[in-house]
Parts: sequence; structure tokens; C-alpha cells
Amino acid sequence: MKRAIIYARVSTEDQAQHGYSLVDQIDKCILRAKEEGAEKIIHCVDEGFSGDLLARPGLTKARNLIKTATINFFICFDPDRLARKLAHQLIITDEIEKHGCKLVFVNFNWQNTSEGRLFYSLRGAIAEFEKEKIRERTMRGLRQKALQGGLTHNPDAYGYDYNQATNSLIINEREAEVYHLISSWFLDESLGYSAIARRLTSMGIPTKRGAKRWAATTVLRMLSNPLYKGELWLQRYDTVGKKNNKYLSPDEKVKVTEHPKDHRVLIKVPAIITSSTFHKQLQQAKRISRLSKSRANYLLSGLVFCGLCESAMTGTRNSHNAYYRCTKGKHCPQPYLPSKVAENAIWNEVIAMLSNKQILDGLNVSDAECYEVQVLRRQLYEGEKEYERLINLIQRGYVSLDDAEERLTSVKDRINRLNISLQSQSTKKEQDPKTFQLSTKLKSLSFKSKQRVVRSLAERIVVFPDYLVLYASIPPLVAANNCPPSGT
Repeated sequence: MKRAIIYARVSTEDQAQHGYSLVDQIDKCILRAKEEGAEKIIHCVDEGFSGDLLARPGLTKARNLIKTATINFFICFDPDRLARKLAHQLIITDEIEKHGCKLVFVNFNWQNTSEGRLFYSLRGAIAEFEKEKIRERTMRGLRQKALQGGLTHNPDAYGYDYNQATNSLIINEREAEVYHLISSWFLDESLGYSAIARRLTSMGIPTKRGAKRWAATTVLRMLSNPLYKGELWLQRYDTVGKKNNKYLSPDEKVKVTEHPKDHRVLIKVPAIITSSTFHKQLQQAKRISRLSKSRANYLLSGLVFCGLCESAMTGTRNSHNAYYRCTKGKHCPQPYLPSKVAENAIWNEVIAMLSNKQILDGLNVSDAECYEVQVLRRQLYEGEKEYERLINLIQRGYVSLDDAEERLTSVKDRINRLNISLQSQSTKKEQDPKTFQLSTKLKSLSFKSKQRVVRSLAERIVVFPDYLVLYASIPPLVAANNCPPSGT
């Protein structure tokens, strides 16, 4: 009994451009197998696999059968269904012929002669060249489309929906509200990526793809993506061949590389946040990335830099003391800086800044307690906005009341505490109109509170062998001429 393998392959690209279909290929291969006298026909099919790959499930099955069983015919619709690369075509052809199996193509006359092999090789080379030309034209067309301000793909980004009719992004209002919450937690509460991911998960807010659990890396990418300030960069990465990586071994996987900056194309999309807010997110992200991974607590983590080599300095400790050291190690002559010495010096300077009459005069601050009032009102404003966003998400059915109840209660308690603090401030008697009465309060703060104050003021601390330089700025909130009116 004669046996034949019929092999058929189609990818999305082939189906769209050439009209190939699995059913059509299989029908014609079966007909040809019967013409050759085959009585038993074995189907080996690859759907959605590129012809660039040699390791395809259907093809691998066929090759194994040829090696282990008696197969009389290997029938394929066309040589480019067998492989898109000439080298792969020749490897498979040699295997088939080596095991005494006859190679048959439906629309190509294969002859195992010198002339036949030459023509077969030429045809394979031309097919490979044609595929590269198609790829080149496709990439050129996509680039031209990008240069004209059009989208070349759906970014599938949280906060946006893709309008296929207009080939544009539109803001998804519900997801945009969630993005504002994420930004607020990151900037106002200084939550890290993992903490934000846990909070989103606990509130039952799904990801863009409907998953129940959020990942810290997803939050990181969202907060550092310029898309949300209205800038989408196209043609940034070279991803040719990447789609086949899941079928390749680690050594064969194609690495995604970045195109040169002059090759990238910027298009404008609707913005969810302002450029200023995005810049603050980047600055906060930089600080987080510099935080020490040591178990010890360091007040100045992420802020200290070496004045000799400009490298970052991180916290370290021995059995007795904690220090800040230059990350260049032995390659930098900077001595270890005792953490207590540095932290006491910087904290005293922070207290002096917030109590300095000349600084206040320079800022034209007219109210003795204006700083505290502004901070409280700003925190109250952010709390009320978060509460409003949570209510909107609940009303629209995006999250359930049960899932958001704990967060709502927490925000509401925070709003109540801030209102009480504001009322307390308004009943205080005005003292010296040009000095802060903060020294006592600042000295009694917890470590985490001190760290928040330092990070809100200090931009960087540069260490030299004999002295420190603190680069700091009073937040714009404090630099206003007058306290904002209640409710702003």
C-alpha cells in the first residue's frame, strides 16, 4: 500500500496577499496524491506559521514520519509552502530524497536532475528575494503613513481605545480616571509600583486585557510612557522576526533593537495628563530607581551623588555603622561618609530652610502659617479629587462598591483629618508674620515623614571629602504670594 504525506501551510500574510487557504491546498494535494496512486494519505498542516521557520509542528511531524516510516510521496502545493528560505528548502528536499520518498509539488514540476535542482534553487532564491521586497515595501509604506501622522498599529494602551474607522486613538474616560488615580498615588502618596499594583488589584479594577491582577512592571511602563502626555513615538523599534521568537530556542531568538533617533516618528494623540505632570512622574521614577536595596533605612537614599566622579552613592553598613559609599568603589578616592553625619547635617539644613526669615522674605510669604495651610489645602484637594474619581468609577460600573469600599473609607478618613487640621490652623493666633513655627514639629517627625520632607525639597546632595552641597528648591506650592482661598 502506497502512502503519501501532504503538507500545507498558511500564514495570515500569505492568505491576505496571495489568496492561499489551507482547504484549497489540502484539496489539491489530495487530488495529486490520488493521481500518484497513494492509498493512505497523512495530513501535516501548519496554520499561522511563517515560512521563515524551519521548526514548525506540522513540518516536524512530516520529517519524523519520513525518517521512521515508509512514506512513498511527500506532496506540497508549492515550494514556498515548504519554506521561504532557499537554505531550508534544500535541507528538507535532501531529507525527503535521502529516505527514498518522492517529492511532488502541485504547481511546480520537480525533477531530481542537475538541471531540475538548478531551476529549483533559482526559483527558491527568487521567492526569498520576493519576500524581502514585499517586507521592504511594507515597512516603507508604514513609515510613510507614520510621517503623515497616521497610526501604523493599535498601541493597545490603557486609557485609550482604537477607532478603526478613523485610524486614531480616543480617550477611554473610565480608564483615564484610573490613570489619574495611579498618577496621584505615585506623586502625592509616593507609592511604589508594587504598592499601586496591589491597590488596583484589591479594588477589582481590571487591566486593559481584562486580567484581575496588576503587575508592577505594567504600572512602571504606564507612568513612564510619553503617550499619556500626548506623544506617541512610532518606528522606534526594529521588530523584524520577533513574532517567531516563541517557536525558537533561546540562542535563535531575534533581539528587538532600537532604531536611531532620526528614524523615529512622533505623532500627536489626545493627552490624559499635562507635560508638567509627566515630567514629575519621570523625576519620581528616577528617585525610586536610585533607592537603596539595603535593609537599613537611609534618609537620603536616591539623592546622594559623588562630587569627585559624579556617580551615585548608596547606603551600606558594617557590623557597627552605616555609611554612604560611591558606587565606583575602588575606582573612586571618595571616602565612606557616615550616614549619621550626613543625615543630621542635611536634616538640620532642611529645618533651617523652613524656618529662615530671609528665605520667606524672598518668597514674599505674607502669612506665618501659610506654608502649612497650603500643604493641607493641596492634600485636601488631591483627596477630594481621588474620592470623586472613585465615585465616578463606581457609578459607571467599572468597579463595585464592595471592592472600592475600603479605599473610599480610607480616603474619606483622610479628608476628615485634613479638614480638622485646616480648622485648627484657622483658629490659631497669628504670630511673627515672617517666620515659621515648624522647628519643634519637624524634629519630632517619624523617619518616613522626615524622608518625605527631604525628598520634597532636595533635588540632589553632592558629597566632597570635606563638605556636602545640598541642591534644593521650595516647592511651587510654597512660593505663592498669598495662601490660596479655601477650596482651591
